[in-house]
Amino acid sequence: MSKSKNSGKTIPLRRRNNEIRSRSNGDPVSLLNGLTSTEEVLFKLLEGIGDFEQTLKPPKFFRTIIFGSARVEPETPVYEETRRLARELARRGVNIVTGGGPGLMEAANRGAMEGRNHKALSFGVCIEQLNRNEKPNEYLRRAYRHRHFCTRLHQFARLGGSGAFVVMPGGVGTTLELALILQLLQVGHLRDVPLIAIGEMWSEYKHWALRSMTPAYANATELERLQVVATVDEALPIVIEAHQRFKARRAA
Repeated sequence: MSKSKNSGKTIPLRRRNNEIRSRSNGDPVSLLNGLTSTEEVLFKLLEGIGDFEQTLKPPKFFRTIIFGSARVEPETPVYEETRRLARELARRGVNIVTGGGPGLMEAANRGAMEGRNHKALSFGVCIEQLNRNEKPNEYLRRAYRHRHFCTRLHQFARLGGSGAFVVMPGGVGTTLELALILQLLQVGHLRDVPLIAIGEMWSEYKHWALRSMTPAYANATELERLQVVATVDEALPIVIEAHQRFKARRAA
């Protein structure tokens, strides 16, 4: 006897959705119970990761995460300013973390290596990209590799959880990184962590957010967690002060 086309375990999506709706009568809990076995295992995995994250203590080291464009060439003004920022922080024993690639990431890692003392390290949280042949830059002393942007972003947030985030000029990826950290500050997953954006483009971004998101979609106080400054010289004291607060907490 031949099997019908739908005699196996797979149920056509339209029919399965109708069955779930008929059983649930719109009840959210019943809808969740209607997940496929694959979906259920996936969500249990994600829930377990979240529970594990809750048990972790805050990082023991102050690190400055520096975000910025991969497309900036060496010896340009913004490259050299990013390099100087990292160099000045590394001289004070601050670890520098970037995406590990070229452009402003390279500038920050390069500055970290130039200014490092025996305590400071230069990190790269690298991403495998199929559409661009971006190799890790040569100024890393510790590197991590990710295949997915979501896990990479999570590691940035984790490494900077007791430090500071500095955003240099950049494109879509840099904007994504800024928005993630701002949201984590908004909901309290990150606390007492400066988020500093340097340059006119971020001033315009913040003005747009304040004008377009408030009051209906965001609270102005939450958006003020993003500190926008014009120059590296304005950003440095903010990071240094946060570093001093961190050391005072550790000594208490």
